[in-house]
Amino acid sequence: SEIDAYTEFYNWIKELQNKYSVHMFGNGISFDVVKVKTKMEELGLPFPISYKNERDVRTLIDLVCTKNNISEKEYKKLFNSEDLVAHNGLDDCKYQIKYVVYAYNSLIK
Repeated sequence: SEIDAYTEFYNWIKELQNKYSVHMFGNGISFDVVKVKTKMEELGLPFPISYKNERDVRTLIDLVCTKNNISEKEYKKLFNSEDLVAHNGLDDCKYQIKYVVYAYNSLIK
C-alpha cells in the first residue's frame, strides 16, 4: 500500500541518518521533493530530511556542464545505456543516480 511504501522509505532514511548526512535530490526545487514531502504529511508521516539537505539536480547539472563546456544534452548522452528502459520509473532513477553522482564528483575534485 501507499502508506507502507512511505513508511518503509521513512524508516530507511532514518536508518541511513544514523551513519550519514542524508540529502534528497529532485528535478527542480519545487517538484519531486515537495511531492514526497506533501504526500508524507498527508499520510501523517514526518518528512525525515532537513530543508538544508534538499538539493536540485538541474542546478547541479548546469554547473557541471558549464565547468566542462558541454550542453546538458551532450552530458546526458554519456549515461545512456541499452540496459535501461526510458520512462520506466526504476530505470529513470538508476540513470539519474549515475549522472548526479558523476556530476557531484566532478565538481568536488
